[in-house]
Amino acid sequence: MTRVNRSTPVTSYTRSGSIKNTDMPAHNAAPTQNKSYHTSPSLNLNVPEVRELAPEQVLFLQGEPADTAYYIETGEIDIMVQGLGPDKKIATLKAGEIVGEMGVIDGDFRSATAIAKTKTRVRVIDRKVITDMLNSATPGVKALLNSMMQRLRDANTKLSGGGR
Repeated sequence: MTRVNRSTPVTSYTRSGSIKNTDMPAHNAAPTQNKSYHTSPSLNLNVPEVRELAPEQVLFLQGEPADTAYYIETGEIDIMVQGLGPDKKIATLKAGEIVGEMGVIDGDFRSATAIAKTKTRVRVIDRKVITDMLNSATPGVKALLNSMMQRLRDANTKLSGGGR
């Protein structure tokens, strides 16, 4: 896979299967506003903003500031880490999972790039929603999350060739 960055046009596929190039990743596109709030039964999240992604469309880029996470409603998203060599796919996330939460939780930059593998629909989870959830967590849960975030970041760094 070609390394994706802001200066590289993003290749995506239209519904008919033809290829098109765009200089603007999905996170810069205007969001779709839905009149009703979606509540994930397992997470109890009220999130009104929806984004639709075409296959191979970028949701966010590694190294960007993290101010939102995304609940994957339909479709699949590949998680890629950039390093010294070619990009490495470290995971494929599916409907019902959340992507982009690490940077929102620990205040660091995006540790990976998220690219739609299939036609995907996500709900945008604002930083305030996550902060409110964390504020209601016990100190033990917060410590556990911080430890897990650091381990995941260390693993991403090693996978990208930047670690020991």
